[in-house]
Amino acid sequence: GQAEKVDPKNPEVLYLKALSLLKLGRGEDARRIWRDLEAKKATAQDRIFARSAAISIADSYYFEDQKKRAYQSYQTALTKFPNAEETGYVRHRLRELEN
Repeated sequence: GQAEKVDPKNPEVLYLKALSLLKLGRGEDARRIWRDLEAKKATAQDRIFARSAAISIADSYYFEDQKKRAYQSYQTALTKFPNAEETGYVRHRLRELEN
């Protein structure tokens, strides 16, 4: 789209593109983008999107009914970002998946 023409590496554009791909049933393509975002931590904005990407990877497995991979991914997100504001949400999902 237009935003990609302006800056194809904009993390917000990439994050939203990944969400769109997930909604189109292209979970692996979405996770590939999120993994790339998760690896970038140069700026404060990059770190925010890295955290969101890590949780979105777990969510994508959850919504694709891949519960074991979702659980592992939520654990990974919690380990990588233990002080994230989404920690309560991640812990909730982990408890839910333990049952």
